[in-house]
Amino acid sequence: MKPTAELPNSNPTSDHERAARPAAASLVLKLFLLPLAAVSVFTVTALLISRSRHAPDDVTGLVRDLEHVDEDSWRKAYALSQMLRSGNGIKTDAAVCRELANVLSRQMGNPDAGPSRTRLRVFLCRALGEFHLPDGLPALLDAAEARGDGSGVSGPDERIVRRAAVEAIAVLAANIGPEIVAADPRTVRLLLAATRAPSDDPANGTDDLRSSAAFALGVLGGTAAIDRLVELLDDPNPNVRYNAATALSRHGDARASPVVLEMLNPENEDALRDEMTSQAREEKRAAVLRNGLRAGIRLIASNPTVDSSKKLSKRISFLSNATTVSARTRMDAKRAVLELRDLAHGHHGRRSE
Repeated sequence: MKPTAELPNSNPTSDHERAARPAAASLVLKLFLLPLAAVSVFTVTALLISRSRHAPDDVTGLVRDLEHVDEDSWRKAYALSQMLRSGNGIKTDAAVCRELANVLSRQMGNPDAGPSRTRLRVFLCRALGEFHLPDGLPALLDAAEARGDGSGVSGPDERIVRRAAVEAIAVLAANIGPEIVAADPRTVRLLLAATRAPSDDPANGTDDLRSSAAFALGVLGGTAAIDRLVELLDDPNPNVRYNAATALSRHGDARASPVVLEMLNPENEDALRDEMTSQAREEKRAAVLRNGLRAGIRLIASNPTVDSSKKLSKRISFLSNATTVSARTRMDAKRAVLELRDLAHGHHGRRSE
């Protein structure tokens, strides 16, 4: 196979490269538990899906240029992002969306699985997720589908791209409505299949894919999605469990309460088992606690009188004064306590009316 030029993969040496390169998956994106608005933190995507006062042909031309991976590729991406920052309407520009989808489709059929191509595919997936149009959904579904025929992307690179596509589908559903995304019968089927991907090696990225698919199912909702999320509450992988619980909390499903209580345990070591450094462990602990607080508030708001909500409220109150957690976590818990008091007053007021 003829080698292709590699996109930069080490420390960026210029502001252009730094702005244009997709950021590495962060801890919170590994868990995929942050609010959907934060999913667009990826630097290039955030720039790319800004606005443009340039002619649409300029934008679609730069999109096509991204496909030719060479040493200048990220500068092209930066130029494209600058054009898109400065005007209006790109998130609803069907021509640009379709061109990005076309490039992604061609890239998925390209047998080159080098790191540069993988980064490009990830970039294209995330960009398509930011649109307020359904035009990119078919390409995202194709990218999210497992490929067992030996064509296109395969192996670890396949899981990286599939995960990016799954996450983009979740963001797209938040942008245009879950009912529109779920109307394609492939969507829920593919996400359900992704949660069942065999996982025999924590390092191969399959659990990350399964975790992201669980979150996406929560965004879409529906009977099949909820039923599968309930099953995933017993998953041996903590990230998958926590995303399932967080997803169910979006729907006020009290069956998530035991796992959310686990997330709110500051001594929870299972959540940290894949983290290799003390800093990573502390960051992971804080992220799990923070997202457990959000999920707990949702569950209590939806189920104010059930016993599990009382347990959640007690755990949140404990965290607000716990000396074993960070100051930021204590502050988050104190805010949660105040929010719960407001909720309690609201429920009491409605009962009194």
